[in-house]
Amino acid sequence: MCCRNNTGNRSKGILISILFWAVFDCLTITCALYAVGTIQQGQAALTFPLLALDVLPVGVFGLFMTGIIATLMSTIDSLSLLSAISFGRDMLWRIQSDNRILDTVPFIRKGLVIISFYRSFLHISCHPLSSYST
Repeated sequence: MCCRNNTGNRSKGILISILFWAVFDCLTITCALYAVGTIQQGQAALTFPLLALDVLPVGVFGLFMTGIIATLMSTIDSLSLLSAISFGRDMLWRIQSDNRILDTVPFIRKGLVIISFYRSFLHISCHPLSSYST
């Protein structure tokens, strides 16, 4: 409410956000460089979890892994929604309707289903289940 009328507060808020982003970005890069220096080179994808396993106690490590899983889930969620909107609105709506229909939600829902099946098919065809066995 206070930022709506005062542009100075908006500018300060944006600058503070950029400052926090820069600090956390530097922390992430520093931790990554430390982890790469201490962990084996062949396990680049597991660098942060292996470092956390070495450094953090059990309960905090669980919270850390929950944070990583939450980040992955939100990324998958946002990419799925973006793909569904792009495919449903930009392709299905233009192909299946006469452009007088303004409600694009059914097309976006169809797009989400189609994109999900396509992504699953693509993943299975590129990484067959037999490659996961030991």
